[in-house]
Parts: sequence; structure tokens; C-alpha cells
Amino acid sequence: MPRNRFKRILYFIIVVILFPFEKVTGLLKKRKDVLVLISYQSISERALFLCDHLRKRPDIRIWACDDRSKRLSENDLGNIKRAYRFVPYFLARLIKWDLIIYATASRPFRHDAKKAYVRHGLSANKLDEDGDLTIFGKMGRDARGEYIYDTVFVESSHMKGIILGKYPEMQDRLRIAGSLYMKKISMMKRDREAAFRKYSLDPSKKLINIVSTWDRSLSHFCGETLMKELPAVTEKYNVILSVHPKTVNPTDVGYDPVSEKLADFRPAGDYVFMKDSTWTDLVPYCDMVITDHTSACFYFLPFVSGVIFFEGPGVELWKEAPISELKELSLKVSDLDGLEGLVEKEFSLGKKEKYASLGRRVFGDYDNALEDHEKEIMRLLGKDQEDFWQK
Repeated sequence: MPRNRFKRILYFIIVVILFPFEKVTGLLKKRKDVLVLISYQSISERALFLCDHLRKRPDIRIWACDDRSKRLSENDLGNIKRAYRFVPYFLARLIKWDLIIYATASRPFRHDAKKAYVRHGLSANKLDEDGDLTIFGKMGRDARGEYIYDTVFVESSHMKGIILGKYPEMQDRLRIAGSLYMKKISMMKRDREAAFRKYSLDPSKKLINIVSTWDRSLSHFCGETLMKELPAVTEKYNVILSVHPKTVNPTDVGYDPVSEKLADFRPAGDYVFMKDSTWTDLVPYCDMVITDHTSACFYFLPFVSGVIFFEGPGVELWKEAPISELKELSLKVSDLDGLEGLVEKEFSLGKKEKYASLGRRVFGDYDNALEDHEKEIMRLLGKDQEDFWQK
């Protein structure tokens, strides 16, 4: 049977047969059905971390649906299908879910479903071409112009205050629940030597992580310079170079051939190239981060002694965002020539506590991040929060 004809038949079954019984079946079922919309792994990681926590509850069923961007690798998609009940988007968009957890703001669903947004980066960092924080601008509104999300999770009172300064009308939608990613980092059990061995790094050397976003990025403007400078740097330090997943996917709008060159580059020293954020278990042992305007750099702040900030040409930062404050605090550069000397200079300035202080303001208290997210999820589901974990 042709694929399109099969889809039309399924649509008919759902719309004509199942929808009339929706209210009846809703009254009979004992568990709430929660859908998580995912994209590629680094974007989905926080939402899936939360869903792994939620699915331990006996009163919730977790379903997963990808956003059809084809950014998930076959391996990652296979792992998600094995871990969750998987439903294709063309069906998922017709079903009235009890709640939809968005890891990416890319696909519409029914208007009558509750929706929560779990951002993959900082809740307030970069502005889009219209001068909006992405999910509070046009990407946060449906075809009717109405705001999509009932709840948007934020990390701290500091971050909430920044958002409300621009969008005071979002007061009732913002929920402070701590950083899921910082909570995940804090739960890592692997010690320093074991983490270094996993990546074939030298535990006797300091660790430098180079993180890059897409578009006007460090990897794009400084890729050739890095290949010239890194052989000397990797003789003295362990180096992780992490590029944005969009830059390595040839079908993606953010594809950058420079990332392919960096992936093939092999200096003689201790060096690992990553095309995603699989460096989580190394974050607590990182001594310096070299970064552009990506929000990923903030996860290193509680641990590093130095930050080198690359100012890309044509990149305008929102002055109210933490990234602007970090830029002023760090060692600012317009290129990475003489990288070894820049690293030594930044290490000598002794700013570890200043970076840690900024990290504390951005992330707040994340010890109970999973439980605080869970409380809000249960409120959206219309259920009283029970102390399930003490049973």
C-alpha cells in the first residue's frame, strides 16, 4: 500500500472513529500520557533526563516523537525507540496528550494539550533576527498568534528576572526549577582519572575544552588557526574541541565544511574532537573553556580557572544576557593566533572565583532540579504532588 494512502487511512480512523470516544477513554484511563518532542541528541538531552526521572512514576506514561528534522543519528533514534513508546509525528500531532514536553520549538500540536518547554541551553542568552528571545518571539506562538507554552522552565531567579525585564507578561508562565544539566553533571559518578581514561586523555595534564556554536562561530572563523595552533597546545594540555551538531550535518542549515576538516584533524598531542555535547562527565575536571557566544560555555563556569572568549565578527550580544557579562569578565580575543600564550596569560590572572560566582547566579540551586521540574509537571497534569520517592 502506498505510504501516503496508508497515512490518509490512519487519519480517517483517528478523526472519525477515535476522536468521539476521546472524553470517555480519558475518564477511564488511570495513567497520564506525556509526549516529549525531541530533536538531535544535544538538544534533547535535558528533556530526556527529566523523562527518565518521570517514567519511574506508576501514574505516568512517557511517549517520544522526533521533530522530523532528521538530525538524530540512527543509533540515537534507536536508543530512544527502545527506551520509550515511540509515535510518529503525523499521528502524535492529532492526539490529545495530557502534556507535551518540548525539547525543541519546531512542531505544532493540538491547541487543547498542555505544553511545557525544557530549553537545551540557557533560558535567556541570544536574541533572534526580530530582537526576541527565540521561544518568546514568533517561534513561541502558534498559527493563531497565541503563546504555545503553559510553562517555561528557567534556572534561577536571576534568569527569571532577566526574562521578565523584556517580557513582563510571562510572569505566570515562568517556573524556577534549577538547571537539569547541572544536576546531571553533579550526579556523574566517574572520577577524574576514569573520565580521562574514557577519552584516552592524560590525567597529569590540565584540560581545556573548546566549545563552538554554529553560524558566526569560533569553529568557522578560527578553524584553520586552530589546526595551526593546537599541535603546540596539546603537547602541554588535554584539549577537547566540541562543535555544534548543526555544523556537521550536510543537510542542515548550519552545515559548515570547516567542521569536517576539524573532524579529520589529528594533532600529535592529547586531543579529542566531538560533534555533540558528550563531554558531560569531563565538565567537573575542566580547567579552562575557550568559547564563542554559545550558552554551552556556562556549564563550565563552576569549575574552570580561565575563560577565553572569541568575539566573532558581526555578532551582537544582548546586553542584558549573562553572555555579555561573561565576555567582559573573560579574556576577549578576535583571533586565536598565539593560543598557547593566551592560555598561559588567562591562567595567570586567577579569576576562578569570579567565574564560579557568575555560574551560581545563572544556575541557582539545582540540587532538587529533577524534583522541582516534577512538581510543576504534576501541577500541569492536574495531580497533587505526592512524595512518591519516599514510598
